[in-house]
Amino acid sequence: MGDTFKKLISIGVAIFAPYAAGALGLTGFAATAFSFVAQAAVGALLGPDDPRAGGGGGVSDSGILLNKQGTNKSVDVVYGDRRIGGTRVYINTSDAGGVTEDDKNEYLHLVIAIANGGEHADGQTGHDLDINKGITKILFNDKTAWDSTDGISDDFDGSLDVRLWYGKTDQTVAAPDVTAKSITGTGLTPDEAVISDEWTSNHRMRGVAYAYLILKYDREKYPGLPTVLFDVQGKGIRGKGNPGTYTFDDATRTNPALVLKDYLLSDRYGKGLDITDLDITSFDSAADYCTTASLEFNGVVQTGGTIFANTQQILSAGNLNLVFSGGKYKCIPIKKESFTNAFTFDTSNILGQWQISLGSKKTRFNKVTVNFFNPDEDWQPDSVVIEPSAYLTEDDGQVNAKTMELPYTGSKTDAERLARFYLDSSRYQTVVAFTSTWEALKLDVGNVCYITHSVPGWSNKKFRVNSLVLQDDSTVKVTLVEYMPDSFTLDGQTYSPYLEDTA
Repeated sequence: MGDTFKKLISIGVAIFAPYAAGALGLTGFAATAFSFVAQAAVGALLGPDDPRAGGGGGVSDSGILLNKQGTNKSVDVVYGDRRIGGTRVYINTSDAGGVTEDDKNEYLHLVIAIANGGEHADGQTGHDLDINKGITKILFNDKTAWDSTDGISDDFDGSLDVRLWYGKTDQTVAAPDVTAKSITGTGLTPDEAVISDEWTSNHRMRGVAYAYLILKYDREKYPGLPTVLFDVQGKGIRGKGNPGTYTFDDATRTNPALVLKDYLLSDRYGKGLDITDLDITSFDSAADYCTTASLEFNGVVQTGGTIFANTQQILSAGNLNLVFSGGKYKCIPIKKESFTNAFTFDTSNILGQWQISLGSKKTRFNKVTVNFFNPDEDWQPDSVVIEPSAYLTEDDGQVNAKTMELPYTGSKTDAERLARFYLDSSRYQTVVAFTSTWEALKLDVGNVCYITHSVPGWSNKKFRVNSLVLQDDSTVKVTLVEYMPDSFTLDGQTYSPYLEDTA
């Protein structure tokens, strides 16, 4: 896990905190940097295509709508709302009394691990999934078999028992969080359905939200083993503050910045950072931005993936950057900034030669396709395409397209807004690198600034700070990225590309 995270933090560097760098196993150049950009949402999504990513209306983790099988599969984490298949960890048949001998096959027993659970803030206890919401619906082959309001549906009445555990660390087989029974038969009442004799009191699956389903043989209702899907209202997470109160509040559990905070702090499925490693003020401000911009996180973080990839995707849902500065991780949204009293680089503090990159046609896109999961289409893969005619005209009619994955965006409106932002961002990709005097240390990664200089002919041209590296001679290596205009006109429409102005 540590090696994976070293990949993530090596993307960019900027201001001095050797104690933190050493703690992460860094040496040499990276250990003498003060702070670094751990991830830029725009750069990650507009960079080289990931060969593992889906395309054509698909997304890379579409397998979560299937039932996997095995006892060595990863148990995923549900944040926000999501439909998920889970993993079958036990399957067998029995008689009415739960006896599992070769000729006992009237009842089918299915145990399905659904999601991670069991983790809470210090001194707090309770369910990892909300006891009043948690799993809200169970579907067999896309037909509702049970829901939290009406119980077992008429279509499966008399042939289905449901028991649900929500992932407490002390859960027991004898005390499910939800019980719904409808099976009746010789010697049985709805309160007497018997689980398999192989599933003992030791099979507690502590810390895992799971379902135990008993299906009574019925050729009409169960012509084959059904695909079982669960609608899940995901785990409670810490709200704003240090460390923040654990809550199931909808606005909290779907906030991308707070999801990132939970993932970085978790020593169960995330990075396992200490709360003192985070700049809580920045995470709170980023959470406010996500609320204002109406950006939500609804998805499944696959724990079998790398911390690097999972962090990138979490950040993309909220249009966020993760930065290490002053010995702490900061969460910084990519948003419209005020240039009031902004620092200016000019002939007085730029030393020697520069490097100016105007970008490449290969990363200057005029068409973007974004893949996401659409809850309005039963959580099936969906896509939106943004292709302004003005950009195509600027590029002499040569189509340059990019496909991006937003697996944690569960809103077509948000997918369209993010697609538009990332497309617009690709058109502003001038990068400047130069050496500056120590005055550059007044800035931090993510800050905005001006350049006024006769060499490129710029007067108060706007940039963002991408990295700052303190060198042996006390000068500072500076890398800046062009700041996209606050507003512009495209195809006859005047608008701001920054999401807080379009919510």
